[in-house]
Amino acid sequence: MKNKFLLGVFATALIVMTGCTALDSFGGSSSTKSPMSQERIADSVDINEEIFGIGSAPIEESGRGVAKMRASKEARDDIKEKLLVETQTVLNAYLIEIDFYSKKISDRVMSDLSEYITDSMLSDTVEKDSWVENERIYTVIAIEKTEVPLRSRDTFVFHIESIIKKLTDLKAQIMEIPLEDVSTPTPAPTAQETPVEVTEAPVEVTEIPAEVTETPQEVEVIDTDEEVIDIQL
Repeated sequence: MKNKFLLGVFATALIVMTGCTALDSFGGSSSTKSPMSQERIADSVDINEEIFGIGSAPIEESGRGVAKMRASKEARDDIKEKLLVETQTVLNAYLIEIDFYSKKISDRVMSDLSEYITDSMLSDTVEKDSWVENERIYTVIAIEKTEVPLRSRDTFVFHIESIIKKLTDLKAQIMEIPLEDVSTPTPAPTAQETPVEVTEAPVEVTEIPAEVTETPQEVEVIDTDEEVIDIQL
């Protein structure tokens, strides 16, 4: 039920936006308000099936070639503005369908995606008509309206798939980490100390010769005369 309601809102927004785009295009600048310009646009473009841009430039001394180039650039700028608005509307409708977390991821790149899609469609626009009126050259270019939702969808899906792939790769890397490496924090590397080599200097030992001093021994002198006397007695 919700999807049907959102689809109805989305379709209504596109219809209203398309109608406003067509009215603004026919209103245009003062150079496109002449009856002939309006008639040429109506004859060359199907406003219900195509998005178009129109540009004009005066034919000056530089010639029609330069004027045609300027008119083509103005027409491209005109249609680019319309395509950008419609592309942003489609992408914003896709954001309604996704969850809050995914929306936060995608919302940051919506502007880039809109620019990318718009530029890709600009390269496929075709010139529908070109004419000269009151010394001015006019150019009308257009592209099928169906290109907007088609390219917006394909680009947005590619964007989502790239996010999924990155998350899948991240999951695989996390699963390869052993649990012990997660539970046991690895100490932070410290500065390695340079070992200091200690060299022992050889100690020179000088032997000091010991001085030997001989102590003279006392010689006991025997008095032989006394011994002789004792024997005689």
